[in-house]
Amino acid sequence: MPLSSTADAFLAANGFAGAAAEPVAADWSARAFWRVTAGEARAILMHWPDGAVADLPRLARLFADHGVRVAAVLAVDAAAGLALMEDVGLLTAAEQVDAGAPAAPLMTAAVDLLIALHRACPAPPADVPRFDAGTAAGRAARFCDWYLPSAGRPVPAAARDEFLRAWETVWPAAEAVPLTLVHYDFHLGNMIAGDGGLALIDFQDAVAGPVAFDLACLLQDVRRDYDPALLAGLRDRYLAAFPALPPERLDRAVAVIGAQRATQILGNLGRARIEGRLRPRQRGDIARAWARLERNLDHPVLAGVKPWYDRHAPPESRRPASMGDG
Repeated sequence: MPLSSTADAFLAANGFAGAAAEPVAADWSARAFWRVTAGEARAILMHWPDGAVADLPRLARLFADHGVRVAAVLAVDAAAGLALMEDVGLLTAAEQVDAGAPAAPLMTAAVDLLIALHRACPAPPADVPRFDAGTAAGRAARFCDWYLPSAGRPVPAAARDEFLRAWETVWPAAEAVPLTLVHYDFHLGNMIAGDGGLALIDFQDAVAGPVAFDLACLLQDVRRDYDPALLAGLRDRYLAAFPALPPERLDRAVAVIGAQRATQILGNLGRARIEGRLRPRQRGDIARAWARLERNLDHPVLAGVKPWYDRHAPPESRRPASMGDG
């Protein structure tokens, strides 16, 4: 897809006149990305319609101030929703794993990055939005608004209200751990591994939230499966770095956050299905998201929300083949 004249002008104004532009694999959002090359210079162009691109430089500095390397923001055009960012590498850590690299060293480096961030940021920053119970419930409700309708199971308004109340009731268990700066989509697909360690990309949704948030995103990634023994070891590695944190409290928080994330992701995928944007690989993501969600719902901390799922998406209806994805 050719770039718009606005994007061409933006590139020209920032040292990339006449640059070659190659699309980069998109995420689940409305954002689009290109790798732009002009001579030896290389960068990533992002188009984020209706997005807060003006906040990107501030967020990049916030992570950098806490010792985390992120892709530098080179220029923004807030009115056009355009940002030019440092190209920190050709392959994400997830793509390296998919190409045959061992997952354990990369996943361990990711947990070590979290440990360093949480030590450097032991309290939530004041200048990023708080991911609170209302936010968690509202974003989980995409499951009601998109996923279940996409599967032929529309959710009545009263049932949706019940869903919101249930999630607002259980969310405090997620916040029974310290709060910190949260990347929000912390998995190997948003990391570039280089000689200087891991660099984070896709940090524009950063929030203040529980330390368990990014850990849950990493250990319960719906995009690929990892050896359960590796995941258990990574959980223990994180706990060993914070001996004052009770393991059962972290496990409860991870279960709540993992369930909320899987529910929200299913909602995002349901929307993609309705809009005809669901890619073949994402059909497997649906199955993995359900597997993560079901495991979390079996944790006693989620006893207040599990009955809702059992009524409105009973177990026999949850696999992709029976939900219209086969």
